Amino acid sequence: RACISLIFISFMLFLLGVLDDKFKISEIEKLFFQLFLCIFAVLIDENLIINSIKFSNGYEIHLFKLAIIFTILCFLIFINAFNMFDGINNQASIYIFILCGYFLYKVPNLYLIYMIIIANSLFFYLNSQNKLFLGDNGSLLIGYIFANLLTKSHNLEKGVFADEILIIMFFPVMDLLRLFFKRVILNKHPFSGDVNHLHHRLKKN
Repeated sequence: RACISLIFISFMLFLLGVLDDKFKISEIEKLFFQLFLCIFAVLIDENLIINSIKFSNGYEIHLFKLAIIFTILCFLIFINAFNMFDGINNQASIYIFILCGYFLYKVPNLYLIYMIIIANSLFFYLNSQNKLFLGDNGSLLIGYIFANLLTKSHNLEKGVFADEILIIMFFPVMDLLRLFFKRVILNKHPFSGDVNHLHHRLKKN
C-alpha cells in the first residue's frame, strides 16, 4: 500500500503540474487539490502520520489528536516551498543534491535516492544548457517524493530527526513564509505570483 500510495500521489501531483503549466490553474484550486491528495496519502499509509516530533538530542513531542493535521500541514509547506524554490537554472537541482546527500549519510540503503541522483545529474546538465526545466509538474512531483521520504524516515526511526529536517528545509521554507506574510501585509493575495522570490534576488546579483 505504501508503494502504491507514493506512486499514485506522485503521479496525481505531476498531472496537476502539467495541467497548471498548460491551463494556469488558480492557486486556491491547486492548494485545495494538494490538500485532498495529502489527506488521501495519510489515510492509506499510516506510516506517514507524524505522531511525535523526534529531535536529535532525544527530546520528543507527542502530537496526539493533532498528528494528522500537523502531518498534512508539513506536506503542504514542503511541497509548495520546493515548488516556489524552483526559479533559476540549477537552483532546484542543487537543492535536490543536498537532500540526496543527506539521505546517503542517514539512510544509505534507500535505493530510490540513487535513482534520483542519476536522474538529477542528467537534469542538472540539461537545465544548465536551457534544454530542460522542472515546471510545476516536476517540482510538485519531486517535492512530494522528498516530503514522503523525510516523513517516513523520521517516523520509522531511520536516524532522521525533526531539527535536521528543519535545517535542510530552512531556505525554501523561509522564502515561502517570507513571501506569504509580505503579501498579506501589503494586502495582496498570499498565493499570488511576483518577482520577490529568493531566486529573483539571486538573479539580480
